[in-house]
Amino acid sequence: MQRKHEGVPTVWSLGASRQCLGLCLALLVMSGRPLHSQDQRGRCFAIRVVANGRAVQGPDTITLATRSGDVTVLPKGRCFNAPDAVADESTVDVRFVVLNEQISISKVPTAFLKGPWDIELEDIRFPSSVALPKGARAKDVCAVSFHVSEPERTWVVGACRTPLSKGKPHD
Repeated sequence: MQRKHEGVPTVWSLGASRQCLGLCLALLVMSGRPLHSQDQRGRCFAIRVVANGRAVQGPDTITLATRSGDVTVLPKGRCFNAPDAVADESTVDVRFVVLNEQISISKVPTAFLKGPWDIELEDIRFPSSVALPKGARAKDVCAVSFHVSEPERTWVVGACRTPLSKGKPHD
C-alpha cells in the first residue's frame, strides 16, 4: 500500500523519490571531471604501460612530432596536455622512453589525445587476441588501446620498440 504525501503526486512513492534522488546524484557525479582528468580543452591523456603482463611506470615525458616540429610534453599528475600547436594537426607521431626502450607510434590522430591509452609490450608472446603483423616479432611490437570513444580502438604497431642499450630490455 502506497502512502500519500502532501504536495507530492500520487504517482511518486517514497521509494521512487529516493531512486530519483540517487539517479540525480549519480548523474551529477558522472558529469564531473573524468578519471583521466581532461583539461578545459579536452586534450589530456594518460599512458598506462604493461610489460610482460605487469604494470610498469609510464613515461616521464613524451615527444609529439608534427610537420612543424617536435614538442616535448611533461605530465601534470599522470596526464599529458597536448599543446595548442598540436591540436591544429590531423595526426602526430608520439615518442617516449619506458623500460630503457624508445617507443614510437606514428600517425596518431589528434582526436586520440583526449583520453587514456593502454600500451602492452611483450618480449615473447602476446595473448591470442592480439594479431601480430606478418613477420613481426613480439619483442618489436606494441599493442595500443585508445580509450577515447566507443568502440575503443586497438592498434598493433610493428617495429615501435627500439632498445636504448644492449641487453635484456626488462626483467
